[in-house]
Amino acid sequence: MIASKRKSKARNLFHDHPLMQKGGVHEKTKKSMRRIEKQKLKKEWCSLMIFNQVLFNNITLMGL
Repeated sequence: MIASKRKSKARNLFHDHPLMQKGGVHEKTKKSMRRIEKQKLKKEWCSLMIFNQVLFNNITLMGL
């Protein structure tokens, strides 16, 4: 008789709620990831272009 009078554990009512399925890991959006990638690419290309310009200037100054 003791076992039948036990109270059941309190349930989390929000656990299976449809709105709670939207939750998860907070990540950057695809739009912001594309923007970050563009910025990285632009930075790499700018440094490469500056290097090529300096190299070209040195070659022209040497008269080659």
